Amino acid sequence: LSGLFAQSSEDWYQNKPIRMISFEGLKGVEKSELDGLFGSYLGKPFSDERYWEILQKMYALEYFDEITPVALPADPERKTVNIQFTVKEKPLVRKIRFVGNKKIRATDLLEKVTLKEGDIYNELKTRVDERALRDHYFSKGYAAARLSYETASNKDGSLDIVYTIDEGN
Repeated sequence: LSGLFAQSSEDWYQNKPIRMISFEGLKGVEKSELDGLFGSYLGKPFSDERYWEILQKMYALEYFDEITPVALPADPERKTVNIQFTVKEKPLVRKIRFVGNKKIRATDLLEKVTLKEGDIYNELKTRVDERALRDHYFSKGYAAARLSYETASNKDGSLDIVYTIDEGN
């Protein structure tokens, strides 16, 4: 933990009330959403256990590829602490496309996926969506349907998800 809080080698921040939790590097994630999740920690004394609890919640959101924390004095006397997280967000989904679908419309397929345009990309959700699309084709009588997906990076850091479909007979 002391390596993560490299501002000082001393543990000055231990048991000091948390005045603020801030986030640097946000682009697609709303600050208000994070404030709502972590506001309950304000005023509580900083401890290693509390820090790990906050960090676990941040990783559980699955919004970030990187999270770098630092403890900063909130006042000149170091009686309170600010925790600042510098984050690198996972990419946003810019576009979802379907290639090879002739019998089932793209709008119907979009209803079957949970990951939507504008959401933060999550590979696990994309795999689940691929399975949901395959199940949808099977339920419509296309037992030989095959699906796969790939992602394409855009210049702005976002991703496009392209589902390739072979509907079969």
